[in-house]
Amino acid sequence: MRANFDYTAAARDAVAPVQQGAPEHIVTNDGADVLRVPAATDDEAVYGYDVRVRDAVTGAEALPIRAGAKVLADFQIAPRPSVLEIPLAIRNGRQADAPLLTLTKGTSYIAEVTAVDMYGNRSEKTSVAFIAGEVPDTTRPQVTLVSPASAGPSKSIDIRVDATGNISKTSTFDVVVDATAPTVTVKTGGSFTVGDAAGYDKVSFKLNDAGKVDRIALNGVEKDLTNNAWSDLNFVKPGTFGGVKGENTLLVYDVAGNVTTVEFVLR
Repeated sequence: MRANFDYTAAARDAVAPVQQGAPEHIVTNDGADVLRVPAATDDEAVYGYDVRVRDAVTGAEALPIRAGAKVLADFQIAPRPSVLEIPLAIRNGRQADAPLLTLTKGTSYIAEVTAVDMYGNRSEKTSVAFIAGEVPDTTRPQVTLVSPASAGPSKSIDIRVDATGNISKTSTFDVVVDATAPTVTVKTGGSFTVGDAAGYDKVSFKLNDAGKVDRIALNGVEKDLTNNAWSDLNFVKPGTFGGVKGENTLLVYDVAGNVTTVEFVLR
């Protein structure tokens, strides 16, 4: 009896094929549009591919593929091809000399591909957008660091890059952000400093910054330093290094441009 058959509608395979990647549009040397489709997998066998090409703007079908027609998956070939190349053209008629219908060059299209197995199970749809007759641009752009112009250190950072075209490979840029101002301390010992915070006969300063001390300005008189982490300003008194009797202002800059202001009195 039919009920005793192993192969019944209830026992039929219901596992859909799985596509192994999106299709790719290529243009052959003679200008033909071709769809490259990675072979789908199935628990039994992929029978074919449902291919539909539509105008990207209007949505109209671009090739008159009859309903139900499929591109065979070459399942009978061993080893099974890993990629199928499907010409995007249809012969309008059965005769060998029937005209070949092709896509309109320069027009944007969307090709959709669905894998179908022997039992009619259908995979998820994959697609690719392309312009007929146009070779896809696969050249990666060159990425140029615009800002910062150097590796730093900088007290703040605004990263800008120039790049056009396809997605480039990942690039890295090493930069240093330094927002810490230099440390300035008064040296002790009579040979360096005489006086106190109320007023100095002479005073010496120890300067420190991990990002290197760049320069100083005492009452507007600038002195360039050697860009070291440690530096000094020694024996300041009226008439030396820009020092004046009364109130004085010392500005200490690091390489990143951070500044520390020290105010003191000379007698």
